[in-house]
Amino acid sequence: MATASQGMSASEAAAALLARYGFRPAGQTRTETVRVGTRRSPILGGTGGEIRTVGGRARLELPGSSVRATVGPRTVNVYRLRPGDRRGPEFLGNFRTKDLQGLETCLQVTVLAWGPAT
Repeated sequence: MATASQGMSASEAAAALLARYGFRPAGQTRTETVRVGTRRSPILGGTGGEIRTVGGRARLELPGSSVRATVGPRTVNVYRLRPGDRRGPEFLGNFRTKDLQGLETCLQVTVLAWGPAT
């Protein structure tokens, strides 16, 4: 069972678990600055809300396969690219970053089913 080491953030622990299953870093998702409405400050016309930056999640890939993962402070997404398919990626799992046991179970099945050909 995977557990976070002392002094390691949940994101670092999730990335380390992915690395144990053969994933390697592949950049980051793009970042965007957006205006988000809140209960205290709803968006009225072009004003109000709060400015937030979204994106910038670590992206990892499983070499020799179409399986990818992104790791953020709250969630980890594991997905498979479908080249030439307009429907976009096939999501294999979406986990809270702290849920290393659920992520590891997904990785065991994913790497077996979609991992690189040996």
